[in-house]
Parts: sequence; C-alpha cells; structure tokens
Amino acid sequence: MKEVLKKLFLKLGYKIVNKNSTERDVFKEEIKLTGNNFITIFDVGACTGSVTFQYNSLFKKAVIYSFEPYFPSFEILKRAMSRFNNVKVFNIALSD
Repeated sequence: MKEVLKKLFLKLGYKIVNKNSTERDVFKEEIKLTGNNFITIFDVGACTGSVTFQYNSLFKKAVIYSFEPYFPSFEILKRAMSRFNNVKVFNIALSD
C-alpha cells in the first residue's frame, strides 16, 4: 500500500521522502555552488510562487524573475511576491 501511495503522489508531482533520507537538497547544493553571491534566478512555470519564495529565502542577494502563463495562478503569484523588491513576475509563457 505504501508503494502505491508513493507512486500516486509522484504522478501528482509530489515525492514522499523519509526524513532520514540521504537524498540531495538541491537548494543547499545551489548555495554551495553560488556562494550565495549576487545571482539571477529564472523560475519558469512559477505557479503560485512556492519555489520562488524558497529561492528568495535562501538567496538574499538574488534578482528573481518568475514566469507564470496561467492567469489565476499568476494573480496569486503576483500578490505573494509583491512585498519583495527583488522578485519580478511576468504573466507569460517561456518556450524554446
């Protein structure tokens, strides 16, 4: 049953990880790579801003550009990020 639930959540875009897991924390790895210096971050498909918020919390000196094409999600993103001067939000899609 546990594996069925894990697979279901994975299909929905969520990954269940044991708190003692040795999986990498990509945000911490990015800090190691950049040294938390002035950087530019593009959050493409920002949805309502949860990842943008994490980046903003971890990279205090970053300029963050968040892109969300779906208007209802963009409105939530815009409200959530309005208090941060270093976060710029755009209601457009990016593609190759």
